[in-house]
Amino acid sequence: MASPACSSFDQPLWKGLSAAPYQYGWSSSPEKHTFCFPKTSGILRVGIAILMVVAFACLAPTAHSQSLRNVSKSIAQTYPDVPLISASELARKSAAGEAFVLLDVRSKAEFAVSHISGAVRIDPGASLEAVENAIGPIEPDDTIVLYCSVGYRSSRLAERLLKKLGPQRSPHLFSLEGGIFQWHNDARSLENEAGATLWVHPFNAARRELLRHQQLVSWVPRREE
Repeated sequence: MASPACSSFDQPLWKGLSAAPYQYGWSSSPEKHTFCFPKTSGILRVGIAILMVVAFACLAPTAHSQSLRNVSKSIAQTYPDVPLISASELARKSAAGEAFVLLDVRSKAEFAVSHISGAVRIDPGASLEAVENAIGPIEPDDTIVLYCSVGYRSSRLAERLLKKLGPQRSPHLFSLEGGIFQWHNDARSLENEAGATLWVHPFNAARRELLRHQQLVSWVPRREE
């Protein structure tokens, strides 16, 4: 049998973490993916390599992003009174040191696998009183960002809080567009009780398909080695 000829392409993912648990034929490096194909003519190998790079680097991520974008659009239509904040804008606020409260509106199991740094977990069905018990009295000049897996639970809670507080007490309140899934799809940092992590909880089997990095999905907390 002919020895395999291998090509690789670079795709930066979570730089600084050295133990990304790649599967499904990816290399063990978090920054380089390797794929192989049977040895053949040089021109044909180059052509196959180009096609595979396009397939893996462009087509699959676009499909996941488009699906999540459609979900986010549906959520925005369902909860038109809830302002949205993008993952990139939230990351900018965090990097700039701007003050805001971050609420994770997911289950304990989801939160244990990973969450955005600094987030306080709140039950999806929490009352205004329960929220204020967790973060303190809400003031009109506060900035509060809620997120869940894709945005349904965070938008639902945000809508309830806005109605309960009324226009006089309502803070600058946002739901994270695309939720933690968009954050993870963008390869932004997450953490759990053990520290920095690459993993994310999929919520359920159907929702899992909205995640770009399928090899980094976990139902239970994991430690990076």
